[in-house]
Amino acid sequence: LKLKLGTPADWQSDVDRALAARDKVGRNISLVADANGIYNRRVALQVIQGVREARLDHFEQPVNGNDIEGMAWLSAKSDTPIAADESLQTLGDAYEISRANAASAMVLKLIKHGGLYRSRQIAHFCRARGLPVAVSGGTELSFGRAAMVHLHATIPNAAGAVELVEVISGDIAENPMALAPTLPVSDQPGLGITIDENKLEQASVKVHGG
Repeated sequence: LKLKLGTPADWQSDVDRALAARDKVGRNISLVADANGIYNRRVALQVIQGVREARLDHFEQPVNGNDIEGMAWLSAKSDTPIAADESLQTLGDAYEISRANAASAMVLKLIKHGGLYRSRQIAHFCRARGLPVAVSGGTELSFGRAAMVHLHATIPNAAGAVELVEVISGDIAENPMALAPTLPVSDQPGLGITIDENKLEQASVKVHGG
């Protein structure tokens, strides 16, 4: 399970929610938190220290994505593993984060790396450096979800579960990939998802040049 935290003006409420979540789900459920880079270094450290008893698998992007030095500073002071998301866009970013010891895990998103090939490059680099990766997403349709499932299934250092969110309606696939506790990796050609041409036509917008 993943918690979205990030109220710097009332950071204690973030701590309380994380501890309450752990108390509610018990010790056998994997729990991570994500602040989307909202805290400054001081507040981030207070939150991370406060949630120690929640035993998070990792705390994702506690400070701004550009603050690699701050990520490294927190990683050195934290018992909870720090994960990089907004800090990680390219293979070069992965190298810089690793070189600075700024994270103990990396978060992969196909939409930010530019597809499967670049994402796998980063995953292979992380594996060589002994870093686990989490495959995450946002508002993908079935095509994006299928790609994420394929990516996760083919990375030996993939950690946890694929992070999927049910947001977009009106999927244009013939066979939409619904969210479920367990998702199959299709053995059909490509990603195993077929476009519904009628749905595509209905969702299309004609643009006329000036």
